[in-house]
This record gives sequence, C-alpha cells and structure tokens, in this order.
Amino acid sequence: MGRWECDAPACMHRVEYDGNADAVFAMRRRNRHRQWLLYTRGIVDKIISFIIPGRTTYTAATRHIASDVLSFQLRRQDVVKLGTMAIRKLRIPPATGRCPKCGPSPDFIFIDAQALGCSDVDNANPFRPSEDCPVLDIPASNLCVVQHPALRAAILEVLRSSTPLTPAQVGLLRTWRDSITTIGRPTPAATAAAIFFRFFPLGVEAPAAAAAAAAPPVAAPAAEEVVPSADAEEPRRKRARVGSTLEVALRLDAAGNTMLGGSGPPAKNSRETWHDRTGTCAPAFKEYARSDDGVWICVRPFLQAVLAETVTGMFVKKDTEPVTLLADTLRLMHKDAWKKLTKAVDDVGFLTSFLGRFAGEMDDNVHFRKSVGDVLLQTMAVEKYVDDTFEHQAKAKSTGAPAWSNKVYCERWKTKPTPEDYKRWRWEHADLEMLDEDDPLISFAFFASLPRVRPGIIDSVAAKRRVQYRG
Repeated sequence: MGRWECDAPACMHRVEYDGNADAVFAMRRRNRHRQWLLYTRGIVDKIISFIIPGRTTYTAATRHIASDVLSFQLRRQDVVKLGTMAIRKLRIPPATGRCPKCGPSPDFIFIDAQALGCSDVDNANPFRPSEDCPVLDIPASNLCVVQHPALRAAILEVLRSSTPLTPAQVGLLRTWRDSITTIGRPTPAATAAAIFFRFFPLGVEAPAAAAAAAAPPVAAPAAEEVVPSADAEEPRRKRARVGSTLEVALRLDAAGNTMLGGSGPPAKNSRETWHDRTGTCAPAFKEYARSDDGVWICVRPFLQAVLAETVTGMFVKKDTEPVTLLADTLRLMHKDAWKKLTKAVDDVGFLTSFLGRFAGEMDDNVHFRKSVGDVLLQTMAVEKYVDDTFEHQAKAKSTGAPAWSNKVYCERWKTKPTPEDYKRWRWEHADLEMLDEDDPLISFAFFASLPRVRPGIIDSVAAKRRVQYRG
C-alpha cells in the first residue's frame, strides 16, 4: 500500500492505493481548487476500454464511470483529455502481433476477423462452422423512420459533404419540410423533419441571375497585388497554369479513383466538408456556432443513425418497454420527467450524447422535445414490425422447405451464449468432429483470448446468386 501526504499544513491529505501491478497517471494540470489530479490505472483502462474496444463515445464513458465510481466527478471534457493523453502514452510491443501457431511470421495476416493476405490463395479454403440463415423478405424501407430512399440519400449528402444538391433532392427536401405544417397529428416523417431542419434549415434558394446580382462586390486588391489589363489576359492565364497547386491537378479516372494529372474530371477538394455547404440545408451556424464541435459531434451521428439509416437493432440488447416509456414521457409529460428514465438508453452512445447535450433546449422547447419522443417511439414501432414480420416469414412453408434455421437459430442464440453452449452445438454435428476451427489456415478467424460462443451464419440464397454471375 503506497501513501502520499500533502506537505501543506492546512491540507495534510493522504492518498492511498494498492501499487501492485498498478500505476498513477497525471495530466500535469490542476483543478479549480489548485489541486493536482492523479488517476489510477483502473480508471484509465476503463475509459480506454470504452473508446477503443467498445467503439463508443466519451460521453457514454463518462456517464458509465460516474455511475460506477461514486467518487468520480469529472466533466466530459476532462475525460476526453485524460483518455487522449493516456492513449498517446501506450506502447504496444511487437510480440503481441505473433500468431499463436505460426509464430512471428504467419502464413497470412488478419485483423478484426477479416483476411488481408494469404501466401497460397489458390489452396486456401476458409471455413467457419455455421448454420443456413438466409435473409428473409423484409423491405429495407420499412426499417427506417424516413422510408423514401431518395430522401434518405439527400439527408446523407447534407450530413457528409458540401456537394450541391440536385433539383430533385431539393424538391424532396422542400416537400419534406412542408409536411411539418400539415394540419392534424404529425406523421413520424414530419417529426423527423422538425428535428433535421432545426440544425440544417432549408433556407431560400435564389435563382442564378438573382444570386449573381446580389453577389458582394470584389474587394480592392492589396498594395502588393498587380491587376493585369485586358491586353495582358493571355500572359496572366499562363502564369496561373504554371503556379497551380497539386490539388488543382488532381483528376478522377474511369473507376472514380483520384490520380495526379490526366484528362478526367477534377477531383473534389478534400478540404470541402459538410461545414462548407451553402444555400439549401446549410448548417445553422447562427444558432449553433461553427467552432462548437461539442454540438455538431452530437447532432450529425444522431441524425445519420436515426434518419438516414435503418433503425432496427438499435436496442437489440435492451427491453423495449423502458425505451418506449422514455419516448412517451418525452411526448406527454412535463419537462423534467424524462430525465429520470435515460438509463434505458445509456449504452446507445449517439443517442445518449444527443439527449445530454440538448436537454436544456428540449425543456425550453416543447415542440422539440415532443419531436424527439415521436422519433424515438417510431424506432420502437420499427422493432415491433421487424419482430412480427420475422415471426411470420420464419413460419412460412417456403422458408421451412429448404430447412432454413432462421427461427431456430434466433431462439437458441438470442441470449448470451457461453463457450460451453458452442461446444454442445458442435458435438451435435458429426461432420465437424475432425475439423480444427482454431487452425488459422482452415478458419481464418482465430483469436487466442476469445473463445467461440455461437456458430456463424451463411446465406445459401445469396451464394447461389453469386454462382450464377460467374463466367
């Protein structure tokens, strides 16, 4: 047990911790009380486990640790700094990349269960014990809050880049925007529009001639600049070509790859991101500052996940009743009632970040709060639709005739299976008796410290379609 005591007579604070296989981390900064902050390795490892292996946000890590460690009272900004500085200090020894069977020079290299290279591709036949569970006939649009595919593509274009929208996309966004003012109870798409246009307002698109007439005057040239005359137009163009940057010379080939030079169309400037969008659906930087990354880091993942992608499986590990209760409370109850129910979505990082960042605005704006509740309730409706449709499709005769095991697989492996469950399943299949799936030359998926807990899934229907396209 290590002990440190402050030398100040008015403090004499003692810090004790078990120093066996432990460490203390300091950021070389003090808090508002001019005290040095020391962090044990357990806290640092827990933060890193959330950010790196868990692939979640610092907001979710802060909320989890604050509920798990009673004395933890740091802000999210401090957790971000602590996690960033701790990761920079980590040094992963090269020996950790060894294959447990091949040693330091494996026959192939894999990462995240994906084969990157193999020394003998022709003789490599990767195999994984699996069951036949083809994708059932469930329309993809019914798995989304916004069911129009072209509208989802326009939303994704706004959230990801500054590429000008096509006239058809602008028309879809205008129609979507007009659905907000429709008389009667708003549809799920209308409530989704209210949230989206709060951060990316539609604006007024001026005609080309009006926009050119309203363009601001060109600033006068600086003293060191030389304005060429009309007679010197040709030499000026030549100098522009000679002094062009490499970014101007980037072109796209027939496959869409970026290349230096060539006769293809110019490549888009990599510096133009969603921040640079102007006109229709430009970011609302007047209400939310462009430099406030905390706002936009919470907004864009939430809008993309809820409006531009499928929402099924978002709460796959949770009971839907607490999430439905949270949605109904946002819609129907007073402003402070919903905050006691956010534990139901604590492990959904983008949703937790959005609710935490805009809790004050949702309390002040009833329409905003109800819109978020309606969208969240619609995700629960999608979950119920998927469950009911899957139940119907899995019982169909056309599904049972080819001996597909979708329903059986889900009923057996839907909980948290253990390695013993997988071994029991493997024992039931006599054709797997002589197979060593832990041999990396056979399975291509072997992790020494991660035992298998369930078999894989194959899609025999998709496999037949791929065979038809060969040759």
